[in-house]
Amino acid sequence: MSQPSASAVHVDGVDWRESKKKPKDATKTAAGRSLEPLDGERSKTPFAYEGNVLGMLREDQVPRFFGTLTNSDKLETQTLKLADLTAMQNRVDTAKVNAIAGNGAAGGKLPVVVKINGRLWIADGHHRLTAAWLNGDEEAEVRFKDLEPETNVMKAEIVKADDEQRMAYGWASVISEGGKPVIDTQGDVIDASELVKSTTEFMADARVAKAMHEGGQVGEVLHSFPLTAELAKSLGISSDREGWIVGVKVHDDGIWKRVKSGELRAFSIGGSGTRIPMTE
Repeated sequence: MSQPSASAVHVDGVDWRESKKKPKDATKTAAGRSLEPLDGERSKTPFAYEGNVLGMLREDQVPRFFGTLTNSDKLETQTLKLADLTAMQNRVDTAKVNAIAGNGAAGGKLPVVVKINGRLWIADGHHRLTAAWLNGDEEAEVRFKDLEPETNVMKAEIVKADDEQRMAYGWASVISEGGKPVIDTQGDVIDASELVKSTTEFMADARVAKAMHEGGQVGEVLHSFPLTAELAKSLGISSDREGWIVGVKVHDDGIWKRVKSGELRAFSIGGSGTRIPMTE
């Protein structure tokens, strides 16, 4: 064995050199376009890129954004200009793009594009849209959702804390406001009849209060009133809201301090259910 040098080690006549892999120059397509390689497997997106789009979302936009990914087949279709799109990921798998481009970018699910803050963002389908661009296309058919309009989302806040009784009062759930259904943080709405049924079962069986849905019991629900429009009318109550009003007795000292300080300032209901698509 010879003495090792800074550039190579010779073992039994074989030259083992430290090599730095350089991306191969991309081959231009018939449309005269090529991807910019980042390494041997990935290439740079040909679209404008910004990676912090999720941080731009309002609270009411979050469930609707993820809903576009799980129910994309229910979104409307539009034909959009590729030059107007902004990518949420800055790189693509080169081989995957080339395979799709070689097939004419045909078949498969349509890409998903959402509108946020006046811009069109690729939520899903980066490879398919990149293949379309590579083939020289100027436009592409996509599934589209405009997330800019605000929806009626409301937090169920604690509105009164009685220090002597250690009772916290407020809306555990608001299902409508001003006659319009309220969309919760999971993107769901609750029917008034289902609210009455579920709250009745809860009071008959559980009545357990936890901190942030975790750990053991820190209190219990002592007062419960499912206020629906029908019940409000029957009782002569005037309210623009429908929902579940509760009074929670807090036994845990630490949790009560957090309620009084304002750290814990809202109720949240936990449970399971079956999603039923709404008809517009």
